[in-house]
Amino acid sequence: MAIEELSEQITEIGSTMEANKEDEIALLTPSGSYSMRALNILAEGLNELLPMFNMPDYPMFEEGVEGPLPEEFVRQLAMVEAAAEGAGLESFPMDEAVDDRGLEMIAGRLHTLARDKTFAQFVAEEATAIDLTRTDEEEIPTTPDDLDVEEINVDELFMERMK
Repeated sequence: MAIEELSEQITEIGSTMEANKEDEIALLTPSGSYSMRALNILAEGLNELLPMFNMPDYPMFEEGVEGPLPEEFVRQLAMVEAAAEGAGLESFPMDEAVDDRGLEMIAGRLHTLARDKTFAQFVAEEATAIDLTRTDEEEIPTTPDDLDVEEINVDELFMERMK
């Protein structure tokens, strides 16, 4: 298999994975009528947890939302939900976030997770495990010049085989 074919397959797999992730976020994205107050209560709950993930605070909402919640907001909530499930804790059902009451219930769950020592320990251990597998000194070659591949003279190779 040629390097070009392999590269194309890797790119195709990456594109498929990205499309699957986007589809999953679209399925998770609740839609409804949300007041600015309820959205900000949820954002405050999320912001209590984001430092555990070394992420900046999500900005406060300046107005209510009619329709689906912002994608990045849902991505961050899904990340926290996956970590809660990974820690063996009760997660929060995103499908219940169809109105202000649903957002406030999720916010309450986020506040509880922020004070949960099991959750904090799980997130810290996962972050440490990820840091240990990645080394900053390790560079991935990106161009053929970086790959330490010996150039092969095709004519010489054929001449050797003819002998």
